[in-house]
Amino acid sequence: MNITIGLFDRSVLQRNSADVSDATIEGECRENGPVVARVTRGNKTLRGLAAARVGTANKGRFKLRLKGVPTGGPYTIELRVGAEEAIVVKGVLIGDVWIVGGQSNMQGCGERYAAIKSHRMVRAFYMHDRWDAAFDPIHNLWNAVDAFHGGSPDAKDDGGGGVGPGVAFGQSMYKRTGVPQGLIACAHGGTSMTQWDPALKHTGGKSLYGATIRRFKKNGSKVAGVIWYQGESDANGDATALYTKRMKKLVASMRKDMGNPRLPFVGVQLSRYVGEMAWVGWNAIQEQQRKLPGIIKRCLFVPAIDLGMVDCIHINAVSQTVLGARIAEAMAHLCEGRRSALPPIALKNISLRAGHKGLTEIVVSFKHVAGSLRASVRPMGFEVIAGHQPDTVIHHAYTEDNKVVLCSAQPKAYFSDRALHYGYGLNPPCNVTDGEGRPLPVFGPVSITAPRATTPFVKHISGSELVSVHDIETAPLPPRRSGKRWSMIHSEFNFISVNPEFAASPKDTAKYFRCEIQCSEPMRLAVLFGYDGPVKMWIDGKVTQLDPRGKNPAIPDDKSIPFRASKGKHEIVVALSANNGNAWGIYLRFERLDISQSDLKKGKPYTLPEVTQH
Repeated sequence: MNITIGLFDRSVLQRNSADVSDATIEGECRENGPVVARVTRGNKTLRGLAAARVGTANKGRFKLRLKGVPTGGPYTIELRVGAEEAIVVKGVLIGDVWIVGGQSNMQGCGERYAAIKSHRMVRAFYMHDRWDAAFDPIHNLWNAVDAFHGGSPDAKDDGGGGVGPGVAFGQSMYKRTGVPQGLIACAHGGTSMTQWDPALKHTGGKSLYGATIRRFKKNGSKVAGVIWYQGESDANGDATALYTKRMKKLVASMRKDMGNPRLPFVGVQLSRYVGEMAWVGWNAIQEQQRKLPGIIKRCLFVPAIDLGMVDCIHINAVSQTVLGARIAEAMAHLCEGRRSALPPIALKNISLRAGHKGLTEIVVSFKHVAGSLRASVRPMGFEVIAGHQPDTVIHHAYTEDNKVVLCSAQPKAYFSDRALHYGYGLNPPCNVTDGEGRPLPVFGPVSITAPRATTPFVKHISGSELVSVHDIETAPLPPRRSGKRWSMIHSEFNFISVNPEFAASPKDTAKYFRCEIQCSEPMRLAVLFGYDGPVKMWIDGKVTQLDPRGKNPAIPDDKSIPFRASKGKHEIVVALSANNGNAWGIYLRFERLDISQSDLKKGKPYTLPEVTQH
């Protein structure tokens, strides 16, 4: 007899919900007739399995189901057909079996000398299709059966690397559950999502996905779940934008091909990279990974941003042990619920509040925190972002229960077009953890305020020469510009400043600003306005804002002036008093009010007014 599927020396068979085996086993034989099983542990034969008929042999093949062997082991299993033909399989365990997939950080590049000791109840199905005690490196690509892995440039003596998180995961799961653990090693360094494409399943061992399914089927087509670390190879070019779509396809295909629509899936969010590359793509993959649990059911991603490195991109052996335990905690939550383990820390919300002496505090709240958040010295790793550039406005930070509070001297309105990152860039100094040492996830860009349909700030606008205005309330709407009385004002910043003119002018002077907007369709709009002196505004010739007591400081978006705009052009004119030389200028932009929060959050397309000069 020769077993080809489902049972091998030292293998781990997946338990069912009753904590016993229900394994499908196939093979080759010469005789026909019933297949009988005898299962022993030590010197004792299991009750009901002394000579149990478990299947049938016919025309050179046999197929059977080995049911009822309790969780644990090791067991010796004897299969027999007729009087002469038999096979004995030794050291079999019944427990949980896991697919271990991804690229190099799952394959393992940590220092081999720091590998943890093997455990008798944690086994690995190595890449040469043999089960044995799980000891790194479990991904022995140099000896792999599947063509995709075989002939890899990786060699056994490759400088001492090979430690990944899989063995530590298995040992952590054994400690949590008390049942044996099996790891089917399927990862391969440097591989992208296109190489993991389920559409290549038909190529079998010539593709990553095909090789994974082949190894799954060889072990009886039953597993408890999948652990995954991949994404480095997709943090560039067009691949970045397709990552979520490809991950959805991968998980859905695994669940279909592995016969379990609820198959739990735990991934690792990318850690750090010390070098030169397109960091925007790196952060984009991290943000997509953070969001995947909200898109794919029974899926979690654990952070790794705080872990130590063995080189510029790979996690070292000591940290891989920590990571394996984190993956196990997330998997325990998926499989057994919150009573067993907390899910990874997740961003809850971002809000603004008044701080000391009227300054602004950005309050970043998190959920699933064990105890309270903490940081050595002060929280690090947070960046306010304007566009794609850091905006250095955080002067202090501290933790408060499940929150991190970021202090800024800017007013609340300043953050209306800003986003927040944690772990911005490739090699950020992130040091916030909870009471059990679990890190925050990398996130961003996340809008600090609720999303709004706003134009950029107006930075180019027509300005009049200074005119004498005794009382801003009586300031007339000026005629359309002519000659040299009007000129273009250009600002590098969001604030349009004319203070040098005001400072050198007589007290009773003002300056007019004029711009046009072009609407491609009817819209409900608001002028978002900030100023630091007495002011008057006209929209299409009608006075819409009058504040004779305006004074410093100018605050962006301090006033919201709504109006209905028909399709076509609309004119906005502002008169700003010099305020005895104390005025500086204005903030000006536009917001569309008829776009719902739901549509904004979903990213549905909309048009905004176009600001033009005339």
